[in-house]
Amino acid sequence: MNIMLCGASDMQYISGQFIDLVKKFGFSPLCFINGSIHYSNYNSWEKNSILTVSNADILVYVILEKHGEITWNTEFSHAKNLGKPFIIFCLDKTYSFYINLSNDKNITIEADSSVAKIIKLLTQLDNEQRTIIPFQYQTFNELLHREIVNLLRESIKSLEKENQKNELIRLVKSKSNKDLKNYLTNEGDINLLKSILFDIFENKELRKRILDFFTLNYKLTDNEVIDLITDHEQGIRRKTLTLIKELTNYYSDYNLIFSSVIEVCKNYDDIGLINRAIPSLLETNLKLGIKSLNQYFPQKSSSTSQKLIYILKEKAKEILELSNSDEVFKFDVIKLINSATNLTESLNDWKNIANELLEKCK
Repeated sequence: MNIMLCGASDMQYISGQFIDLVKKFGFSPLCFINGSIHYSNYNSWEKNSILTVSNADILVYVILEKHGEITWNTEFSHAKNLGKPFIIFCLDKTYSFYINLSNDKNITIEADSSVAKIIKLLTQLDNEQRTIIPFQYQTFNELLHREIVNLLRESIKSLEKENQKNELIRLVKSKSNKDLKNYLTNEGDINLLKSILFDIFENKELRKRILDFFTLNYKLTDNEVIDLITDHEQGIRRKTLTLIKELTNYYSDYNLIFSSVIEVCKNYDDIGLINRAIPSLLETNLKLGIKSLNQYFPQKSSSTSQKLIYILKEKAKEILELSNSDEVFKFDVIKLINSATNLTESLNDWKNIANELLEKCK
């Protein structure tokens, strides 16, 4: 394992401690002070720094009294882009000066001085909510040892979690949903399954498979259902819309969920969304479905209007019964049918069906 020390030229005061400690762990120290970096003499210092960062497993950034231009303008940004784990140390008196300066606006500093650059850097790190560890020269070894151990412990935990996730994926792929329900009984398994479901970088088909599982146990909250309705992946959005009834229950906030469905149908140029939403909303809650669809229609697609009318025809008996006892519902039905049929002047079979429904409702 390679651990890289990054900082300005004054880090020579702690580089010896760093190298000794890293070697005691059995790891390889990387530090430009003693030339133990990855480099080519045909490269610039910046390119050599990038090369070394790429080959490092852990990066240790140290702020003493000087500002390292390459460290903070090149190495730090490259490490973040690669997702490298890093630790940031700052000499106690330097950090204390920064804190005092933050509280006393009367202190003046030359704009181009090393102090000004360090203050700007510490302000940036604070704004990014990076953890900065103040240290004294005599405590550096102890603190570095603690932080390396903490990183290794976190790495093991991450590996454990990845192993659990891979085992769970194996079960998902090999078991039916009903069998899977018997295997996954604790909250930890359900939460891990959710982490896969909501990970937009995971395999789409795996996420769909897990979404099917959640239709069996109502373990998704309203907000989680809405997150899936508005997911970045088209296939997840579409599938969720077809499963509204299965993903919700008596305690669900249907007004909130239906509103989100209509909103996503309006926001995406995807006729497949509304064509899935229409039967799903009407099957889940007929009254609220018709009321909500009035927020979408009229629209430009005659095929969508046609789909709506044919579904309303299938539910004609239920619609007429509710219309006889609920004037508000009757108004919503008439408004929806008129909105859907006003798209064109020409008559056809589905418009005739719509007119028949209108007459019966009136």
